[in-house]
Amino acid sequence: MKRLVIMFLVFSLFLVFGIGSAWSVVSLPTATLAGNFQTTAGIGTGILNFTIVWIPKVNYLDFTSTNANGPDESIIGAKVTLTGAVRESTGTIIFDGQEYQTVTFSDAVLTISDPDDPFVYFQADLSNVMFIKDLWFTWYMNPQLDACREDSHNLSNIVLNTDEDHPSRFIDEYRSGLDINNISGMKLSFNTISGSFDGSGVFSIFSSIIMGPPPVIEEIVIDVPMNIGFWKNNLSKTGCSFAILLSDSISSDIDVLNVFSSGDALYHWLRKTGKMSMEDKTKRQLAALLLNISAGLDPSIPLTLSQLLLINPDFALIPEGDGIEDTVGDAVIDIEDAILTGDDLERVKNLAEAINTQ
Repeated sequence: MKRLVIMFLVFSLFLVFGIGSAWSVVSLPTATLAGNFQTTAGIGTGILNFTIVWIPKVNYLDFTSTNANGPDESIIGAKVTLTGAVRESTGTIIFDGQEYQTVTFSDAVLTISDPDDPFVYFQADLSNVMFIKDLWFTWYMNPQLDACREDSHNLSNIVLNTDEDHPSRFIDEYRSGLDINNISGMKLSFNTISGSFDGSGVFSIFSSIIMGPPPVIEEIVIDVPMNIGFWKNNLSKTGCSFAILLSDSISSDIDVLNVFSSGDALYHWLRKTGKMSMEDKTKRQLAALLLNISAGLDPSIPLTLSQLLLINPDFALIPEGDGIEDTVGDAVIDIEDAILTGDDLERVKNLAEAINTQ
């Protein structure tokens, strides 16, 4: 019998190279980095050094942002430095038959300070400093950064400071979120200006984010499946639920990322309003169904007779044991196959809706 799998592929080209993570569906303080850095050659001797890197923008808990200093913010333009990053190895990884170049550096210390005096706003240990080059010659560090995934939190031992001359709403909000583990995360991608990253070179930051501490998100546990309206009203509570759903292998037959590439994509369809095609309606019902699974709906639960008939109108004529798909997980397979092929969408929309409202 077919079974459902929810797989998170750490080196999936779609997730690893340039895709937003589920953490962005919840509010976090974040800071972006800009500028250039350089490397020197040698294993065990070559270093990665932030030469001219600064903070051009910060984002706050209320989804507002600023790129200018003011009465409650002074960190815009602050200098970012990285010390202690020594090249440990160069190599390759193989994913899906394709070889990707890697460069790994030792753990380092990340510091954000006033460019005009010794004041330090932020200092943390940076670990897992491994970069992967994609097929378009962009390098990535920790691209799978996600507030809901502890293994992507590569900043620890975080020390934060503000004073009367150095106010920072970003630092204050960051501080308010730190838990007893005192961890957070950072990701970075860059392009080459000159030289080579596995030797000596100069590089330009393409995208980089320092993420605020992971939020405490209320866990939703359900006794019965809930409909689209319930999940729309509880979006703020489910950001990590879907990330956990993506990372947990429920079984081993299908990758739901074929339809929803990330938590953001799922929420896009769940929030969608206005005139919708049958595909739109089907994706919304599938989004609710997957959130039901993330909140406790067992994919191995047998379907009711009315739901089975939606999968196969000839169900009653098929002898038991002849491979009929008869669980919630099997229904997800059926729904996703229909979405991916564009066939029989109304039937599978009705099937998902029947499960979500049973």
